Amino acid sequence: MRNSYKHSMRAPYQSAEDAQAKARQYITQNLTKARRLQEAWRAKGNCGYSPDALREFGYALHTLTDSTSPSHAGAQPWNPGNIVDVIRHVRGEASISPEHIHSTAELARRYFGIVFK
Repeated sequence: MRNSYKHSMRAPYQSAEDAQAKARQYITQNLTKARRLQEAWRAKGNCGYSPDALREFGYALHTLTDSTSPSHAGAQPWNPGNIVDVIRHVRGEASISPEHIHSTAELARRYFGIVFK
């Protein structure tokens, strides 16, 4: 639960503001690291994408795309010990519309373009 912010959620004892701030910091750190790794990869004469940069980008992307989920948006609390909360979470994940998926994919493409330009 203490890493709920990495999924754009929050622990039951944590404020939404604190979790969102930690999520933004986590995203920024990983995107920055991914960009540096990609630049170093190219500086060594490599083509394509650095595996290490892709890994770091993936960490940030996970948090970014989770933030758009109906079950995560707004840093909702995550309490895996409460079955009612878990069922509500799973149902919310199942209700994602095609438009929602499209906008989330656009978000992913935009950030990919920033890191791997």
